[in-house]
Amino acid sequence: MIALKENTSDFEVKEIPLTGFAELLGETGEYAYCLLKKEDYTTLKAIQLLSRHLRIPQRCFGFAGVKDRKAITEQYISVRSAKPLSARLEGITLTPLGRGKRPLSLGLLSGNRFTITVRSIEVEEVKTFLGNMGKGEIARAIFGEDSVEGIAAMISDRVVGDKHLTLPCIPNLFDAQRFSKNNAEIGKLLVKKDFAKAAALILRSEGEHEQPVREHLRRYPADAIGAMRKLPKSLLKLYLHAYQSRLFNEIARRLLRQEVTSNLEVPLFGFATEPEAIGDPVLRDMANATLKREGITPRDYIFRELPELSATGAERRLFMDVSDFLIKGCAADDMHEGRVRLALSFSLGRGSYATMAVRQLFTMDLLQSCGV
Repeated sequence: MIALKENTSDFEVKEIPLTGFAELLGETGEYAYCLLKKEDYTTLKAIQLLSRHLRIPQRCFGFAGVKDRKAITEQYISVRSAKPLSARLEGITLTPLGRGKRPLSLGLLSGNRFTITVRSIEVEEVKTFLGNMGKGEIARAIFGEDSVEGIAAMISDRVVGDKHLTLPCIPNLFDAQRFSKNNAEIGKLLVKKDFAKAAALILRSEGEHEQPVREHLRRYPADAIGAMRKLPKSLLKLYLHAYQSRLFNEIARRLLRQEVTSNLEVPLFGFATEPEAIGDPVLRDMANATLKREGITPRDYIFRELPELSATGAERRLFMDVSDFLIKGCAADDMHEGRVRLALSFSLGRGSYATMAVRQLFTMDLLQSCGV
């Protein structure tokens, strides 16, 4: 089985900003735009450390995407601050870019560029990968090779650097990292306006933000909404997005079981979602059935108690948008005897997970690779 992220340097991510982002940068504006480079930190943890270091509340920070912890990543952030900002902490560098009038928020990016080292690849997985990339003739030629060094040399000679690889359709599911620490369940409780249960579940999580919630409830036991306000807005939105993501995955898996191959726009539920307006009848029925099973309606995504949480909803394609795919290198794996390692680079549209894309490429069974 392939191994990902065995070393932090095996996984590099560079955020691709929205078209026109450079034109937004100027010398004036309420928000400072910065480039955040981090290693071995989640986005939220890096911002928490920067908040302490710069003495700026976490609620003043905005970002367009959540990046992996075990990785070297670059992303853009906004900070509501009148002064120019820069910082250098262990594993974290903040570089000023300019100023502007709008904060960054989740989803305001075009995508991400990945450079990934895939390790512990078995010979059969190499063949599957080459077949999925439209290189079946090379996969068949591997049968004549007795050593991983020979296999690596063949791939290096005939595939590395090839810009004309053919990619299969890859399901655009959310990765498990989105659902860690009960995030989706907390999001569901928020949508159902059960703030007391949401607070209780947050207090049982192993995160870094429980103490302000616990302290508020100790002083005001009946004020669960006030306890929610003690959390960073970005974290509350993360809970909500986790629930939206879980429902998307459930619908997407049902579509895949029915062998749907059209790249449908699957809803990420919000208050503007109109299930009856969905053109595809199968998807329309699935969306309605999901809402009924969950006991919610689109209007439940309006939060009068916490207006900043209100979510309009969106659509997400069933299959990934993958571009600029390149095999950059191949060698015998120095960490796994008798296995191969590959260096890959590619770009994904916003919200798509590189780990899901890579696992799929080394798997024959589409449904199995999606956890269906």
